[in-house]
Amino acid sequence: LFLVVRSTQHQAVYSTRNFYGALQIKDLKPEDPWFHAHRLMNGRISHGLQFLDPAKAQMSTSYYHELSGVGLAIKYMPTQINRHIGVVGLGVGTLATYTRAGDRLRFYEIDPQVAHLAETRFSYLKEARGQVRVVLGDARLSLEREPVQHFDLLVLDAFSSDAIPVHLLTREAFAVYLRHLKPGGILVLNITNRHLNLYPVLLDLATQHDLGMADIISQDGQALWWYSSSRWVLMSHNREFLRTKQIQAAAHIQLTEPKPLRW
Repeated sequence: LFLVVRSTQHQAVYSTRNFYGALQIKDLKPEDPWFHAHRLMNGRISHGLQFLDPAKAQMSTSYYHELSGVGLAIKYMPTQINRHIGVVGLGVGTLATYTRAGDRLRFYEIDPQVAHLAETRFSYLKEARGQVRVVLGDARLSLEREPVQHFDLLVLDAFSSDAIPVHLLTREAFAVYLRHLKPGGILVLNITNRHLNLYPVLLDLATQHDLGMADIISQDGQALWWYSSSRWVLMSHNREFLRTKQIQAAAHIQLTEPKPLRW
């Protein structure tokens, strides 16, 4: 027990817990000012990291780097001016690095402590070039109650933990997401997970809602240790977007017409 406790406290500069679990901020490479960074952890699950050096503080890191599925989706999404982006799962707010003047970014976060740390211990939200808002509460309930948001892109980043919020992956939940998307809007889901393969679930949902899919897997960075391996699935009625050369070049599997699963 002593060794387990000591290992969990290693590199920790801040710890807290509440109803939703225990959170720690880990201090990475403190001996190297150029690569000194902080990472927010919930057990073994990373919620993102940020460099402390101002010159690199707005770099997109971990699961959200520019070559990840979400990075490519934002870079090549059809709308590039005054974009409206929704994100389920705040983390440390890394996706705010992609905003431009005129953009609106709407985060949905269930854990108020995560929101507090993102706003006080990390600077992605404060330094965003677009308008950022954090909506506290269960994302599905919030989206069900809200008027249509007309998102150009909606990111679902809530499936990397050991306890999957399955109510966010039902047919009814997807109907809610699609109601909030503009025609031809894009759903982007982070299904990086140590224990569960959620791809078959998404394939079945894509069939039910007539959505095209692109499955983008990126590996750990070698020299770029701040890049994390990830698996993102892009889903949209806009099959022209999914067929763009940049998306197809990165896609591990390209499915423009999903077929029903047979169990």
